[in-house]
Amino acid sequence: MKEDFVFNTARRGSDVASILADYDRQIDAYHTEAVAISVGAEDYSKGQAGLDTFKENLKKLVDKINASRKLAVVITPYPSKDPVQNTNIALYKAAIDAVVSEDAKIVDFSSIAVSNINDDGTLTLEGHQAAANLLKNALGFGSTTTSYNFHLKNLAPGSYRTEKEGKC
Repeated sequence: MKEDFVFNTARRGSDVASILADYDRQIDAYHTEAVAISVGAEDYSKGQAGLDTFKENLKKLVDKINASRKLAVVITPYPSKDPVQNTNIALYKAAIDAVVSEDAKIVDFSSIAVSNINDDGTLTLEGHQAAANLLKNALGFGSTTTSYNFHLKNLAPGSYRTEKEGKC
């Protein structure tokens, strides 16, 4: 019987360069079949000045994932409430498409509505649901017309817990 596990080894403040540098401990140690890299503010907030380094590191990271015979998945940033950051997000999304579209499965979060983003830049419950459905559809779980409703609003505070191995 095959068992499925998801390991979240994300670290607060990580960018693609730090994930690449820590690949052996953060990714390879878990012997997974797939690796999803979510590109976020730690990368795109560097703007045009960080774009070439980002592209170089992303290509190296995806190549390393593929060389390990894992499925590489790159998740684009979702929109921001800050128009300046949205300009950067567009630059980095275009870079992702240009650099790894042939080598990785790209999951595009750019369609997540700004109304599904909290003031602090995190996703609302509806935003998380939209992200889950985009991920599911991009990876081919169910049809593109299938949408899952996780009823996250029905969770009472304290009725659940999230756990993460390691320190943030």
